[in-house]
Amino acid sequence: MKARGNRDQVVIVAKGCHPEPPERPESRVTPEAAESDIAETLERMGADRLDLWLFHRDDPEVGTDELADAMDRQIAAGRIGAWGVSNWTTARISAAAETAARHGWPAPAVNSAHFSLVDQLAPPWPGVETLTGPARAEDREWHRRRGVRVLAWSALAGGFLSPAFSLEEIATATGWPLADAARCYLSEANAERRRRAEELADRRGCSLSRVAVAWALGHELAPLAIAAAADPGQAADNAAAADLFLTEAERDWLTAVD
Repeated sequence: MKARGNRDQVVIVAKGCHPEPPERPESRVTPEAAESDIAETLERMGADRLDLWLFHRDDPEVGTDELADAMDRQIAAGRIGAWGVSNWTTARISAAAETAARHGWPAPAVNSAHFSLVDQLAPPWPGVETLTGPARAEDREWHRRRGVRVLAWSALAGGFLSPAFSLEEIATATGWPLADAARCYLSEANAERRRRAEELADRRGCSLSRVAVAWALGHELAPLAIAAAADPGQAADNAAAADLFLTEAERDWLTAVD
């Protein structure tokens, strides 16, 4: 940013309050840790402000009032433009929004949770949340209704939706990351969704990953999508999903799997 002079053309998203190695205490979700992490991020990046800052984890033992108050003070000081959460339950986000409304503070604007074409069957790490699957229908509706934007992590489901790996490779993997992809996403229904996405990608002349990211971007939640890339070519392919429009018929066909 310094070399290009383009600070106002980019959006900086940062996260904090994550447990730190080697001790890894149970929780760093406190106003003090938030203030310290924001200050350290600004110093490291040489930035004047963070456009969006997220609590990377939650601690239900900490009241939403003190956390929302801390974010109000950070916004008032100009250090961050907005705040949100990552891997909080919908109930906790709702409580934080109600707390903020009651005091006239900025409410959480973003929730970074897992969301992808395939359902998450098991969490890849302890303490993470997903918005996939029938069980999360009410959670998705709450986000849509309240206008809380979803920043979807692992839109490619930990490589399960990446053309770099076959279903057979995922199913027989014994090491990270593919073994985790199998544990968290491998089921008959998810495998069929991937096969259909591959077929649609062939018809549309693009990659499996581009179809998967385009499906997430086109959802009624209107999420932003985080998709990992191993090289600039993969990153460009993921970014090109923003220009791939899937029809309602295509979207329905991808997910119409028992």
